[in-house]
Amino acid sequence: KSITEEEDRAMEALNALEIDTHTFGEESHLVTKQCSDVMGEIDALSKVKLTSIPFHIDVDWGEGMRTQVAGRYPTINNLRLAYRVNQKAGVGRKEICAAWNQAAQLI
Repeated sequence: KSITEEEDRAMEALNALEIDTHTFGEESHLVTKQCSDVMGEIDALSKVKLTSIPFHIDVDWGEGMRTQVAGRYPTINNLRLAYRVNQKAGVGRKEICAAWNQAAQLI
């Protein structure tokens, strides 16, 4: 009985190792594919020249700019970058969304 029990345990251990080997192979294949995809993205991003993307950002609040009552905002492509609607300054939801969209594209 003891030899048969040892053989059964050895076969169970062998089966467990084969299952682990198969699982490792699948996971290794997935990780290799993900790495390949990431390398492709890195290659594509390395070809982008940020200076060719037209973004004009202005945060200069010098003389002659809007008064504090009307609101002073940094701008991106002449869109005021606000975080909420300001009726006094004439900043609406569409302008805010467009400005944040431009900021997200820049990032």
